[in-house]
Amino acid sequence: MNSDFTDLKSVSIMNWVKLFLLSVVAVLALGFFLRLFGLRLLSKEMFGILISASFIAVSIKALHDLGIDPRQAFFYHNKHVHASFASGLRYFLVLPCFIVAVVALVGSADFLLSYFNLMPVETLTNYLIPGSLAQTSYIGAVLLGSTQRILVFIIATCVLAPIAEELFFRRLLYVSLRNKYNFHLSLTVSSFIFGVFHGGGWFIAFGNGLLLGYLYEKKHDILAAMFLHSFINVLAIILGFAALWA
Repeated sequence: MNSDFTDLKSVSIMNWVKLFLLSVVAVLALGFFLRLFGLRLLSKEMFGILISASFIAVSIKALHDLGIDPRQAFFYHNKHVHASFASGLRYFLVLPCFIVAVVALVGSADFLLSYFNLMPVETLTNYLIPGSLAQTSYIGAVLLGSTQRILVFIIATCVLAPIAEELFFRRLLYVSLRNKYNFHLSLTVSSFIFGVFHGGGWFIAFGNGLLLGYLYEKKHDILAAMFLHSFINVLAIILGFAALWA
């Protein structure tokens, strides 16, 4: 990879950790105080909105402190929205091939581990790629029957989260790592942290992070990564509903 990230400013890795802790603690503290006043505001979708808003706020503030205009964070090399949209869409169209490769890799590792009696058959697959994702369960158990909550969930997942997470994990964290280390290490570490942030579906999020980081490395276009992230989340929601109706 020949991309040069040395002209992209970012916070230090330790400052990124501080920003992450600040964002999470601020949202949890807000939820705690709201509960004290009898307001149970922090449903999963509302927590998503608040943590996204927090990530966006600290990211914009951090970039501003670095002397970067907020528009520059979105439009590197004066890219236009339609070009970013097209880039995100092109990478989304290769997603099925990426998924097949990941599933084949995990399946092969699962087969070898079971063949040498190191692990029961399909244990690794069921752990890394669970058949029933938490999001599907949440849609079925909580969201169905409430049009308002479904809309809030879609906005949080498909609009706010892509903006917030790409600014925070790609523009700040990945660039911070990339200015110090090579592409492969920076991509792996930032994607792993991105995956762990997503909890139980960490391996799927880790894979998504690899694709998103690769796009950002190739295009230097955070807006394209945001579009791709949104497309992936839309697909995940569609698959979640489809699983319920299957």
